[in-house]
Amino acid sequence: MGIQPFFISFEKKGEDFVGFLSIDSLSDSTLNQEKILQVAAKRYSSFIEQALTHIQSLNREKARSKIIKARHVWKLGDMILRLIRDLKRMGLEIDGLYEHLARDLEKKRMWLEKVIIFRNYVSKVSIIPRDSKWSEYSRAPRKSAKLLAKNTQDSTAQKGSKKG
Repeated sequence: MGIQPFFISFEKKGEDFVGFLSIDSLSDSTLNQEKILQVAAKRYSSFIEQALTHIQSLNREKARSKIIKARHVWKLGDMILRLIRDLKRMGLEIDGLYEHLARDLEKKRMWLEKVIIFRNYVSKVSIIPRDSKWSEYSRAPRKSAKLLAKNTQDSTAQKGSKKG
Protein backbone atom coordinates (compact mmCIF):
# COMPACT_ATOMS: atom_id res chain seq x y z
CA MET A 1 0.00 0.00 0.00
CA GLY A 2 1.21 3.49 -0.82
CA ILE A 3 1.32 6.51 1.37
CA GLN A 4 -2.02 8.25 1.72
CA PRO A 5 -1.86 11.63 -0.04
CA PHE A 6 -2.69 14.87 1.69
CA PHE A 7 -5.60 16.80 0.27
CA ILE A 8 -4.95 20.26 -1.11
CA SER A 9 -7.31 22.95 -2.34
CA PHE A 10 -6.58 26.08 -4.30
CA GLU A 11 -8.14 29.53 -4.16
CA LYS A 12 -7.56 32.40 -6.53
CA LYS A 13 -5.56 35.28 -5.10
CA GLY A 14 -4.88 38.04 -7.60
CA GLU A 15 -3.45 36.49 -10.76
CA ASP A 16 -2.28 33.31 -9.03
CA PHE A 17 -3.57 30.61 -6.73
CA VAL A 18 -2.85 29.87 -3.09
CA GLY A 19 -2.82 26.30 -1.81
CA PHE A 20 -4.40 25.08 1.42
CA LEU A 21 -3.59 21.70 2.97
CA SER A 22 -6.03 19.48 4.76
CA ILE A 23 -6.05 19.48 8.54
CA ASP A 24 -4.52 15.96 8.53
CA SER A 25 -1.25 17.34 7.15
CA LEU A 26 -0.80 19.68 10.10
CA SER A 27 0.15 16.78 12.37
CA ASP A 28 2.84 15.51 9.95
CA SER A 29 6.08 17.09 11.10
CA THR A 30 8.04 15.60 8.15
CA LEU A 31 6.07 17.70 5.71
CA ASN A 32 7.58 21.04 4.73
CA GLN A 33 4.14 22.58 4.37
CA GLU A 34 5.10 26.06 3.27
CA LYS A 35 7.43 24.87 0.50
CA ILE A 36 4.97 22.23 -0.72
CA LEU A 37 2.15 24.78 -0.79
CA GLN A 38 4.27 27.21 -2.81
CA VAL A 39 5.36 24.59 -5.34
CA ALA A 40 1.88 23.08 -5.67
CA ALA A 41 0.21 26.50 -6.05
CA LYS A 42 2.73 27.51 -8.70
CA ARG A 43 2.15 24.25 -10.59
CA TYR A 44 -1.63 24.65 -10.38
CA SER A 45 -1.45 28.31 -11.50
CA SER A 46 0.71 27.32 -14.47
CA PHE A 47 -1.67 24.50 -15.36
CA ILE A 48 -4.73 26.77 -15.23
CA GLU A 49 -3.04 29.35 -17.44
CA GLN A 50 -2.03 26.72 -20.02
CA ALA A 51 -5.39 24.95 -19.89
CA LEU A 52 -7.33 28.21 -20.34
CA THR A 53 -5.18 29.05 -23.36
CA HIS A 54 -5.88 25.60 -24.79
CA ILE A 55 -9.62 25.95 -24.13
CA GLN A 56 -9.62 29.34 -25.89
CA SER A 57 -8.00 27.59 -28.84
CA LEU A 58 -10.74 24.92 -28.77
CA ASN A 59 -13.39 27.65 -28.70
CA ARG A 60 -11.80 29.42 -31.69
CA GLU A 61 -11.61 26.12 -33.56
CA LYS A 62 -15.30 25.46 -32.91
CA ALA A 63 -16.29 29.00 -33.96
CA ARG A 64 -14.23 28.77 -37.13
CA SER A 65 -15.06 25.25 -38.33
CA LYS A 66 -18.08 24.26 -36.18
CA ILE A 67 -16.16 21.26 -34.83
CA ILE A 68 -13.52 20.44 -32.25
CA LYS A 69 -11.00 17.76 -33.13
CA ALA A 70 -10.82 14.84 -30.73
CA ARG A 71 -7.02 15.06 -30.62
CA HIS A 72 -7.23 18.60 -29.27
CA VAL A 73 -9.59 17.54 -26.49
CA TRP A 74 -7.30 14.58 -25.71
CA LYS A 75 -4.45 17.06 -25.22
CA LEU A 76 -6.47 18.94 -22.58
CA GLY A 77 -7.15 15.65 -20.82
CA ASP A 78 -3.44 14.90 -20.93
CA MET A 79 -2.67 18.26 -19.34
CA ILE A 80 -5.07 17.45 -16.50
CA LEU A 81 -3.57 14.00 -15.95
CA ARG A 82 -0.06 15.49 -15.85
CA LEU A 83 -1.22 17.94 -13.16
CA ILE A 84 -2.69 15.08 -11.12
CA ARG A 85 0.52 13.05 -11.53
CA ASP A 86 2.77 15.99 -10.56
CA LEU A 87 0.76 16.70 -7.41
CA LYS A 88 0.72 13.01 -6.54
CA ARG A 89 4.53 12.98 -6.70
CA MET A 90 4.43 15.69 -4.02
CA GLY A 91 2.11 13.51 -1.92
CA LEU A 92 -0.92 15.66 -2.75
CA GLU A 93 -4.36 15.17 -4.20
CA ILE A 94 -6.77 17.95 -5.09
CA ASP A 95 -9.74 17.88 -2.74
CA GLY A 96 -12.71 18.16 -5.08
CA LEU A 97 -10.79 17.89 -8.36
CA TYR A 98 -13.79 18.36 -10.66
CA GLU A 99 -15.14 21.27 -8.64
CA HIS A 100 -11.76 23.00 -8.86
CA LEU A 101 -11.46 22.39 -12.59
CA ALA A 102 -15.04 23.46 -13.34
CA ARG A 103 -14.59 26.65 -11.32
CA ASP A 104 -11.16 27.64 -12.61
CA LEU A 105 -11.55 26.53 -16.23
CA GLU A 106 -15.16 27.72 -16.43
CA LYS A 107 -16.30 24.44 -17.96
CA LYS A 108 -19.08 22.11 -16.91
CA ARG A 109 -18.10 19.25 -14.63
CA MET A 110 -19.70 16.64 -16.91
CA TRP A 111 -17.68 17.86 -19.91
CA LEU A 112 -14.46 17.73 -17.90
CA GLU A 113 -15.28 14.22 -16.67
CA LYS A 114 -15.71 13.07 -20.26
CA VAL A 115 -12.42 14.68 -21.29
CA ILE A 116 -10.56 12.90 -18.48
CA ILE A 117 -12.27 9.56 -19.13
CA PHE A 118 -11.41 9.80 -22.82
CA ARG A 119 -7.77 10.58 -22.04
CA ASN A 120 -7.58 7.79 -19.45
CA TYR A 121 -8.72 5.21 -22.01
CA VAL A 122 -6.72 6.50 -24.98
CA SER A 123 -3.08 6.17 -24.05
CA LYS A 124 -1.60 7.88 -27.12
CA VAL A 125 -2.90 10.76 -29.17
CA SER A 126 -1.62 9.01 -32.32
CA ILE A 127 -4.37 6.38 -31.92
CA ILE A 128 -6.99 9.04 -32.69
CA PRO A 129 -7.50 9.62 -36.42
CA ARG A 130 -6.43 13.17 -37.31
CA ASP A 131 -9.85 14.19 -38.65
CA SER A 132 -11.91 12.68 -35.80
CA LYS A 133 -14.36 15.05 -34.17
CA TRP A 134 -14.82 15.26 -30.40
CA SER A 135 -18.56 14.84 -30.94
CA GLU A 136 -17.86 11.27 -32.15
CA TYR A 137 -16.54 10.40 -28.68
CA SER A 138 -18.17 12.82 -26.25
CA ARG A 139 -21.46 10.98 -25.65
CA ALA A 140 -19.80 7.77 -24.44
CA PRO A 141 -16.08 8.49 -24.09
CA ARG A 142 -15.16 5.25 -22.30
CA LYS A 143 -16.93 3.01 -24.81
CA SER A 144 -15.68 5.06 -27.77
CA ALA A 145 -12.11 5.04 -26.49
CA LYS A 146 -12.15 1.27 -25.92
CA LEU A 147 -13.49 0.74 -29.45
CA LEU A 148 -10.83 3.08 -30.82
CA ALA A 149 -8.08 1.15 -28.99
CA LYS A 150 -9.48 -2.19 -30.21
CA ASN A 151 -9.62 -0.96 -33.81
CA THR A 152 -6.03 0.23 -33.52
CA GLN A 153 -4.92 -3.16 -32.16
CA ASP A 154 -6.83 -4.96 -34.93
CA SER A 155 -5.23 -2.84 -37.67
CA THR A 156 -1.78 -3.33 -36.12
CA ALA A 157 -2.33 -7.10 -36.03
CA GLN A 158 -3.45 -7.07 -39.68
CA LYS A 159 -0.35 -5.15 -40.72
CA GLY A 160 1.79 -7.65 -38.83
CA SER A 161 0.14 -10.65 -40.52
CA LYS A 162 0.63 -9.12 -44.00
CA LYS A 163 4.38 -8.89 -43.40
CA GLY A 164 4.68 -12.55 -42.46
